[in-house]
Amino acid sequence: MGNLSIIMKTFLVGILSLSLVASGGWVFWHRQQENVNSAFDIQTLAVQIGEIRRLVSTSGTVKTLVTVLVSSQLSGQITELYADFNSEVKAKAVIARLDPRTYETKVHEAQAVVAVAEASVALQEASLEKAKVTLANAEREFKRNQSLQTKGSVSESLFDSTQAAYRTAQAEINMAQAQLANAKATLQQRKASLASAQIDLERTFIRSPIDGIVIERAVDVGQTVAASLSAPTLFTIAQDLRKVQINAQVDEADIGQVSLTSQVSFTVDAYPAQKFDGKIEQIRLAPTEAQSVVTYTVVIAAENPQKRLLPGMTANVEIVVAERHGVLTVPNEALRFRPNETMVELLKPEARIDWQMGSKGGLNALTSATKKEAAAVIPHFKEAIPKSGEKVGKRLGQVWILEADGLLAPRSVELGINDDRLTEVFGSSLQTKEQVVTRVRAK
Repeated sequence: MGNLSIIMKTFLVGILSLSLVASGGWVFWHRQQENVNSAFDIQTLAVQIGEIRRLVSTSGTVKTLVTVLVSSQLSGQITELYADFNSEVKAKAVIARLDPRTYETKVHEAQAVVAVAEASVALQEASLEKAKVTLANAEREFKRNQSLQTKGSVSESLFDSTQAAYRTAQAEINMAQAQLANAKATLQQRKASLASAQIDLERTFIRSPIDGIVIERAVDVGQTVAASLSAPTLFTIAQDLRKVQINAQVDEADIGQVSLTSQVSFTVDAYPAQKFDGKIEQIRLAPTEAQSVVTYTVVIAAENPQKRLLPGMTANVEIVVAERHGVLTVPNEALRFRPNETMVELLKPEARIDWQMGSKGGLNALTSATKKEAAAVIPHFKEAIPKSGEKVGKRLGQVWILEADGLLAPRSVELGINDDRLTEVFGSSLQTKEQVVTRVRAK
């Protein structure tokens, strides 16, 4: 009984000693780990459920759907203006007038020439009638002498004279008909000249070709318009400011993500707090190259019921090319973070081995002691290493988690879409509210 008591006491003393050693070891390791952690400033952000919108940002100029440059086909002096800046005009309404006196004179002159041509036609018609009468008389005389000549009652010379007179009368008919046709053609020519002069006179009225609003006026009363070489622009008229379009230039690297169904919004400097919605109407195939940069024009239509968007404004456009709601997200900085040599003590044992394998050239770079440690921590680490040349179809990434013990552990994730702040991740290796490391700095 006394020996049993001694054995029990010895056993209890041993257990107590082991507990004290273990506790002392844990306290020593914990304090050492606290000292390691206290030497670094570890910045983290939580894994969250959120939404991601991938955007293509660009800019363009606000334009009206239809803009017409009103010009003058004639040269002359502006005598009247009927429209000004911001005037609403109707199609065919007179908006300016050129001095018409020169063109009125040309019309009067053409009218006189037409009257002369009409008189010439009447004269030639009378000449034709006269020639017909002469031909009828010559024909009767010829036929009578022809009958008498067979009886020998008319001399040969008289018969020849009447025959010649008859043929001359026939020729005069043909000539009179030709002269009449020439006079009629001349009349048509003179009428065409009159019509041209009347058209020019009508063109002294500058008319609006469409319903719209005058956004620019380039002439004043008294100004001379010279249209000899090219038609000068007098007015610029926008058809309807309640609908506008934006010609946005999209980089060749982004154009493949843009489609006709992509959502579009934009802002203008005049109203920076207001977002306007748009719709892609066209993606033009013709490239635009400037300073070795290739872009493509994306035509965006937008409603402008209050006419706040004015032609020429610069629109800052955002095109949504991908969107996710209610997905697991991590900050982009977490995917870019990688430990360096100064942070090795912060890593979990297995992570430390992986880091050494990755940073020092793989398994062959490990010491025999480290290999034994690796075999103890990761029994199948050889099988976990991808074979040379092996390809993975998914987009994979890695983040580092700050665990409760203060150490960093890696997590492999499958990547989805991303924007300028967050990236969508898949898989069950991450949970919401876990802290992913974005930056570690030595204090």
